[in-house]
Amino acid sequence: MTHPVAETILEQLGGQRFCVMTGASNFIGSPDALSFRLPRCRDGINGVRIVWEQDLYTLEFVRLRSHERLIVKAVERVGADDLCRVFTETTGLHTNLGAGASVELGPDDDGPVPR
Repeated sequence: MTHPVAETILEQLGGQRFCVMTGASNFIGSPDALSFRLPRCRDGINGVRIVWEQDLYTLEFVRLRSHERLIVKAVERVGADDLCRVFTETTGLHTNLGAGASVELGPDDDGPVPR
């Protein structure tokens, strides 16, 4: 992608970690948007389009089939800090491991102890 807005949207979603966690692929950037495919998830959603509109975003969750594009859900006026939350609530796909996923060193620093 060579569009700064599209690159920024992807970074706000989590960058490469987002891709790995969600299976997102086939990214298409434009001057004001980012579109990508997903493995089929909740409500048959298999595509997302995120459009930047003056510091806020509109997220379109779509079902793509052959030459059909059905908007399953659209969420308007989403701030950058809410992109991941809205994405996860709508698709059921987590964008990161979350705050609860951490590791502590064990006694004598021999290795990790799961929490």
